[in-house]
Amino acid sequence: MLTVVVSTLVKFLPSDILGEENVEDPEVRAASTKEFGLDQPIYIQYTERVGRLIQGDLGSSETQHLYR
Repeated sequence: MLTVVVSTLVKFLPSDILGEENVEDPEVRAASTKEFGLDQPIYIQYTERVGRLIQGDLGSSETQHLYR
């Protein structure tokens, strides 16, 4: 239940995960949006994230340089 609330709140923040000031080129922004799945409906994004979490996939590691 908590994951649903947090995911919904994050979706409605004034900015997105890419950060408007960080990605100015529209082509790069579109490619990144597709790469991270932000072009999908919120219920698809949520089920994919929870599915990865159940499998133990917590994302990329910056400290160990392990990327998906």
